Amino acid sequence: MNVPSGTKAPATEPVDTIPGQTHFTVTCTCLGSTDPDLLDVLPRNLNTARRDTSLLRQINEGRVYVVKPGERGYILAKEGDRVQLRFPDKIVWLMVSDTK
Repeated sequence: MNVPSGTKAPATEPVDTIPGQTHFTVTCTCLGSTDPDLLDVLPRNLNTARRDTSLLRQINEGRVYVVKPGERGYILAKEGDRVQLRFPDKIVWLMVSDTK
């Protein structure tokens, strides 16, 4: 394709994709972590977690993230029932059951 100098060719895929990566979409509001072992101790019910001060501290420190339904990421690693996803603004481990 000949493109005149000074113009860009139209993008055919998102810029943040890497060939061969599998795309995932989060299906429910959930907690994710930068540490896969921390997932086991995170509460599954967010309503009961709202008053947990240690959890709020981890969120403020950037070790735990609240991931909303519909967020899309790409799989970086898979470890049993956990998956590491790369989002545009973070890299987070989630439970496989929270993605599709």
